[in-house]
Amino acid sequence: MRTEVADAAVWFDTEHPALLAAIDLAAQQGFDTHVWQLSWLVRDYLNRHGLWHHLQTSQLAALAAAQRSGTPPVVARVLWGVALAEANLGRYEAAHAHLLRSLAIFTAAGDQLSIAFTRRRIVYVLTQQDDFGAALELAEAELAQSLPGTGPEQRAHALNTVSWLCSQLGRFDEAVAHAREAVALVPLLRPFTAADLWDTLGSAQAGQGFVDAAEDSYRRAAQIYHQQGATFLEAQVWRALGDARQDAGRDAEAGHAYRLAFDLVAATRDPRAVRLGTDLQRLLHRQPAQDVSDGMRPGSP
Repeated sequence: MRTEVADAAVWFDTEHPALLAAIDLAAQQGFDTHVWQLSWLVRDYLNRHGLWHHLQTSQLAALAAAQRSGTPPVVARVLWGVALAEANLGRYEAAHAHLLRSLAIFTAAGDQLSIAFTRRRIVYVLTQQDDFGAALELAEAELAQSLPGTGPEQRAHALNTVSWLCSQLGRFDEAVAHAREAVALVPLLRPFTAADLWDTLGSAQAGQGFVDAAEDSYRRAAQIYHQQGATFLEAQVWRALGDARQDAGRDAEAGHAYRLAFDLVAATRDPRAVRLGTDLQRLLHRQPAQDVSDGMRPGSP
């Protein structure tokens, strides 16, 4: 399963320009179903790799095509992608408006699963605005509906969101409890979901001051991101580990993690890399002149 997903990631690396061209051609030729289906297919790849202008263009094309189709559930699902692009570009009011429209469509249809997914996306927009209190309230409501026995991806996402938000609010014991329940589901989950969970657990453990435990979790997350070719996400994990080590007074080890993160950032064109690279340069400048290697390599377990 994981090998197949990794192969798919490599395929998307090579073929996503062709998919974007196919979306444009389908729109020009009036093949509306192909437009929104292809845009849906490429959405997560574009988002994870920070190709947000391509994401916005493809999702707006999908929305126009879906509206011409006159099928409300299709329109509502496409609005998820449009809102994601708007949020990533800092247009939060527009993102909220799209998600509220999507929520209204799913509520009218009584589609409870899609209502939950839409609320999860509203939580994401709130977190982008640092409104963690409001986001946690919604996330806890979703978790209450994602009872044990629910599909593992849905349950894991709900637990992960609540855990991460608890960490942001300094509630680290709660965060660890939720994250540990979620990582028990890892064998049943997609790789990106598993990596996100390990990253969240590492953040909560670091908040508790358990740096060695956090390091184990962060390494697991980095390994999966590395296997999936998610260079920027991997860099973020090494930076987080560097922060945890530095907070514990382990400056030389922190410098090594920051160097790994910086080297990864230099290898990606993700638009977020510029800011992260600047932060890492500043952090490396503050480290001892002699760094100590501890045998870490990108993606090592």
